[in-house]
Amino acid sequence: MAAPALKRFAMDKNSLKTLLENVSQLRKEMSNAKPSTRQRRQLEALIEKAILELHELIRAMDPIKLPELVYNPTDPETFAEAIGNKLMVQDERPLSALDSFRFYGSGLYALYYKGDFGAYAPIRQTATPIYVGKADPPKGAKTPRELGEKLWKRIHEHSDSIAEVEGYCAKKKIRGNLKLRDFTFRYLVTASGWQIAAEAHLISFFAQYGTRKLVSCKE
Repeated sequence: MAAPALKRFAMDKNSLKTLLENVSQLRKEMSNAKPSTRQRRQLEALIEKAILELHELIRAMDPIKLPELVYNPTDPETFAEAIGNKLMVQDERPLSALDSFRFYGSGLYALYYKGDFGAYAPIRQTATPIYVGKADPPKGAKTPRELGEKLWKRIHEHSDSIAEVEGYCAKKKIRGNLKLRDFTFRYLVTASGWQIAAEAHLISFFAQYGTRKLVSCKE
């Protein structure tokens, strides 16, 4: 190691020793102190930030870098992503035809918009849904028949709401608002329990595009 580098290393080492001494002293002082909840939370935030910085220092000193991703197929988030991706490749169906397409099961669904309502302009007629949701299974149910029409009924609630808005707007002669014929949906029946993590994953992923915002007409 060159002389300037050795000198710099000695300075850094001394700085870290000083830091450790200060931390040790702070720990002793805090053992007898009684900070308020607000003070304690502020100190915790600063300590956590210091810990992160020290971890980054360790990484910076190591000439061998850590991988950016360690893929773990047993991670629940991995399963959630896989289920969410499976939903996105299911057939897209018109919401107006839901009454003629009843099915058993609980799970996930996504709603899409193809009309010209201004609030949905950024994502209409794209692969991005305006809403993603789930229907939870009844307790103890295992087969699709035991699950009942939980998912179908949940999607139908949206269909009824949109039809109600459409009827109200027509009655009030309000133009440029929602029409049931402009909506489509995808659905995926899942094994009990998996719909929860998958819905959370999809909401998080699509939030950047404005998904999960249903609006209605206004006078």
